[in-house]
Amino acid sequence: MDEQRTRPRVYLIETMSDMEDDVLRTWLERQANDTGQPPPTVRVTDQALADLARRKDDPLLTPLRVVWLPKETHPDGAQRLRETLSLRDPLHPGQNTQRRVMRDDPARCHVLEGDPAPLSDLERRLAENGGGSLPDFIRRQAALTLERAERTLLGTQYKVSKFVVDEITDASRYHDGTHALSGKLNLPVAEVDRRARGALDEMVAAQSRRAIALWDQLGRYFSRAYRLDVDTTRLDELRELNKEHSLVFLPSHRSYLDPLVLRPALLANDLPLNHVMGG
Repeated sequence: MDEQRTRPRVYLIETMSDMEDDVLRTWLERQANDTGQPPPTVRVTDQALADLARRKDDPLLTPLRVVWLPKETHPDGAQRLRETLSLRDPLHPGQNTQRRVMRDDPARCHVLEGDPAPLSDLERRLAENGGGSLPDFIRRQAALTLERAERTLLGTQYKVSKFVVDEITDASRYHDGTHALSGKLNLPVAEVDRRARGALDEMVAAQSRRAIALWDQLGRYFSRAYRLDVDTTRLDELRELNKEHSLVFLPSHRSYLDPLVLRPALLANDLPLNHVMGG
């Protein structure tokens, strides 16, 4: 903790609406240091991120994001169908809604801090993962850290796989493999890379928060037809593993309804939804 206080801190921020920019600027002014200056920020989409990655003073990097808390929580934790079918992410409404919230209920606007990490730690983790672009790795890790922070507000059912293809294709092992295949297949490296990325995009399943909420509604509906018997013996162990790792479930099922029943069983025990890879 003392090391975090003395280490130079840089906040990583994203592209935001004008309203969110104002909210964040006000928040940063409250974090002013002894000189009265707000702490430095770097947008993860700017060239300044590359300059940050070259710093030698090992700053502490803290991702920031402005979120808008839901208006109310329903007694059973479920969303109404109208909310489920909304095209908007529940924590990131449109600008008109943002202005209305700031006017009528500003307490729902919240600046979310992700867990900080020293630059040296990110460099080490990138090397352990097989190398690649440090600025891109910082950008992805900032987004993943904020996703974890958002799940404390939304629930574990919103844990989804992110940047799977990017993590694979950014590693030096991937680049070595595409160059080797290029020579073996007598194809340009760019063509091998294009085909490989296309295959990965097909295999890696992705879900939006809207889709997750919709499947939650369907799972609740179908689970009413069954009595669910769940062996909870090792669920505490799984919950601990889930904090740091992706969990892989290998369900066996006898009908197409079984996966819909599995989902509410997982959610009822504070575990993330079951994704598929390649079908």
